Amino acid sequence: MTLTAGFLGAPADWAAARLRLDDVHGLWGGQVLYLSGQGQVLVQRVPPGRVEARFVMAIAPAEAQAVFALCVEQDVLAMAFPPRALIPDEACAQLTLVSAAGRAQSVTKCAHDPHAGFAAVSAALRPIAERAAQAGPVATGPFDAEFRPAWY
Repeated sequence: MTLTAGFLGAPADWAAARLRLDDVHGLWGGQVLYLSGQGQVLVQRVPPGRVEARFVMAIAPAEAQAVFALCVEQDVLAMAFPPRALIPDEACAQLTLVSAAGRAQSVTKCAHDPHAGFAAVSAALRPIAERAAQAGPVATGPFDAEFRPAWY
């Protein structure tokens, strides 16, 4: 059993799991994506200048749970990167999984630390974020890095 599988539990528990991918850089902007195992999606898009637009949508629970299955397959919580000094202006993304029991664990990957598993999970989330953005923003304003959806 992988570390991520042990953390998330049985697939039947994934409906109560949550995920957050925070990929916002202070200079370059980026996005934060929240996903629930039941298919709730919220995306904060932040262009340079730190004014965000929030997008909300729902996807099929099976599609959401496929993302959690990918996290297990890639064993994201076992990812480790050697300690090093950051390169100036280097972007870092943080992926947080929240189990059905409410426990959270995160892994952080910086731009110059390649990892195929992290890239696969990020790539699976990208089209979900794009679809959410097509629906139009539900809110805009200054970026709130502390914001969390009520269901998260």
